[in-house]
Amino acid sequence: MTKSNIIWGLIFGFLSSVTYFHFVSNDSVYQSEKLFKYVGFVDYSEDVISHEQLMKLIEENYQRIPKCNYGVAIVKTPETAANIGLSILSSKFGEEFVDAQKPFRVYLLNGKVWMLQGNVADNKGSVILIQKFDGTILSIKK
Repeated sequence: MTKSNIIWGLIFGFLSSVTYFHFVSNDSVYQSEKLFKYVGFVDYSEDVISHEQLMKLIEENYQRIPKCNYGVAIVKTPETAANIGLSILSSKFGEEFVDAQKPFRVYLLNGKVWMLQGNVADNKGSVILIQKFDGTILSIKK
């Protein structure tokens, strides 16, 4: 074997491994480690939650909403909403159930309710609704 063949073999091996690990780390490993994906603010939309479901949740939980205004929401960020929702889902359904649905999607519905939705291909992931004003859990769906 010549020196040039060895050098070319090392270069080819190095480039192959760098390319492989780049795609593996950006694809499967990164996605499974990611806790949630903040989708952003959305106005009411039928594809997120039906109008009837949203109105029912508001009517059922209106009595529990405190009449005072703190001037600031308790659950301000998607990170806080995700931490609250994941803690509740983990305690109710178990860590394995929650891990299977990562990364979760976080929506802010009409500026009032955080919706944390599990990432399942057939759209049957868990959904938890958290009131932005005081952190009240409005709904949990497995």
